[in-house]
Amino acid sequence: GVAENWTRRAAFGAGAALAMAATAAQALDLPFLGASDPTPAGEDEANTRYGRVRGETEGSLKVFRGVPYGAPTGGAARFMAPQPPRPWGGVRDTRKYGDQCPQRPGDPPPYAAGWRLPLDASDDCLSLNIWTPGLRDGKKRPVIVWIHDGFSQGAAVSKVTDGARLAARGDAVVVSVSHRLNLFGYLNLAEAGGARYADSGHV
Repeated sequence: GVAENWTRRAAFGAGAALAMAATAAQALDLPFLGASDPTPAGEDEANTRYGRVRGETEGSLKVFRGVPYGAPTGGAARFMAPQPPRPWGGVRDTRKYGDQCPQRPGDPPPYAAGWRLPLDASDDCLSLNIWTPGLRDGKKRPVIVWIHDGFSQGAAVSKVTDGARLAARGDAVVVSVSHRLNLFGYLNLAEAGGARYADSGHV
């Protein structure tokens, strides 16, 4: 019945969220903020398992924006389970927020009009934003991962969900996760498309 279907959808949603968080943590190799990082001290750079990234210093924090944890999700990858990003050479500039998932056009709801940020939208939307009080200082900090809500609209960043204050006040590493939404993330094509689309509906 309705209750059973809702429970099943909730379970799929929770499982997808946990898988997404695990994929994100693996992408970052989150101890990349540790003393073993060979980047020279004083530079706003860090290593991920896919390549080096450059962030920036904001007050007492190091901030990295738009760090990819998955490959672009368009074309043949649409409705498929996320894949790792392609490793890059050199240093990737991660001082700008990444794209949000494509979503219906139009003005945001009134309650969100004052705090939404203008973000580009594309299939290349699997990225992380990280705020940390330190790099290579030998400290072990809690890691707080925030996965934003929203079925058809939303993004990992806004004026009220910026992770800077939480990171500074709690001496913690704060990570926000961008992910797929609406049809791109929740359209279940398994019955119509067969085994190829077994993961669709919760990607």
